[in-house]
Amino acid sequence: MKRRSFILTSRGVLGTILVAKLGFSRDQASKVAATDALAAKRALILKLLGQMGKSETEAKAALDEIEGWLEDAKGDCICRSCPTYTRREKGLAFCNAVAAPAKEIKLEKGCVCGTCPVHSERKLTYTYYCTRKTEIEQLAAEKK
Repeated sequence: MKRRSFILTSRGVLGTILVAKLGFSRDQASKVAATDALAAKRALILKLLGQMGKSETEAKAALDEIEGWLEDAKGDCICRSCPTYTRREKGLAFCNAVAAPAKEIKLEKGCVCGTCPVHSERKLTYTYYCTRKTEIEQLAAEKK
């Protein structure tokens, strides 16, 4: 896994040579990295839910529910209408704990999270999920 991370972060000739030697295309390597990132995100969420007093069974059930509403959240998401959102960004539904974090959004220019149907439907309380992390992560940080 470390070798794949190195490959993905390498730029130029060295990364291309290593990808070719290991038999991975850049697309395959990107998919592996995305899978690894999702697994790490899931582990973090389970840990945070455990720290919030949920049993392992409750935390896994909550995580399954969160993952289940990701596609619905993407469908109802209004992130693209936000002043903070940039055209280069590909992600959506940053409020979902298993959504990929924003890669291109760096500056906060205003937030529409509070007016989003997903925000009200899921009874979320925080905002700026694209730059400040998910509801669970912000809540955990506040409790520290």
